[in-house]
Formats: sequence, C-alpha cells, structure tokens
Amino acid sequence: MRKVLTVATLALLVTLGAACGGESSAPVLSDLKMPDTATRGALTQGTVYIKDADGLGGLEVHIRMIGTATMPKTTAPIYGVSDALTEHEIPFQLTLTTTTPTGPYTFYISASDPDANTSNELSKAIVVN
Repeated sequence: MRKVLTVATLALLVTLGAACGGESSAPVLSDLKMPDTATRGALTQGTVYIKDADGLGGLEVHIRMIGTATMPKTTAPIYGVSDALTEHEIPFQLTLTTTTPTGPYTFYISASDPDANTSNELSKAIVVN
C-alpha cells in the first residue's frame, strides 16, 4: 500500500514582463533543474523553462512525486507574469513534510493554460532524505 504525501509549501515566484502573445497553443516545458536530493522539512529549489505563444498569464504548474510513497498532483499559479511574456525560466520551491518517507522518487512537473491546453511533462529522479 502506497503512502500519500502532502506538500507543506509550493511556491512559484517570478517577476518580469515583456514580449507578445499568439494563437491558442499548449505551453512547452524544458530544462528542468533541481538538486538530486531533497531533505524533509527543508526548502528545495529548482527552475523550469516555460514557453507559451499565448503568453504566460494564467498558467498553472502541476507537480507530483512517485516513489517510496506517492504525492498526488499539486497545482499552483505562476505569480508575476502576464500574457505579454511568452517565455521565461520559472523558479519554484518545494518543501516536503518531516514525515515524508525517505528514499527514491521521480519528480514530475507540467503546466496548463486558461484554455485547458496542457504541456509536456518533465521528470527528474531525486532522493528524499
């Protein structure tokens, strides 16, 4: 039986603006960067590059982790962006509870826009300690 994890903190922060919009299209994620390990109760930071011809306004990021236990998909908005910005490297922060089981996991991240277009999903193997 798999255990279910909770995320104490998920924050996606960005502050910038510029560029132009386009036709309705799905966001595209690339270049996921984060450490190979995450420590329970400590902040883990990473970045992902997001591109959407429609602009980044209203995009939401979805994360989940599968491994020693399962963390259901968590959704968070991307703050500080507008449709004037069509691509940017987005920083994110993840804090796992101190009761998160240790061991190997796969971290998954995707995005969706207000028109219900869904991006590709990126993944990274991490170890929770």
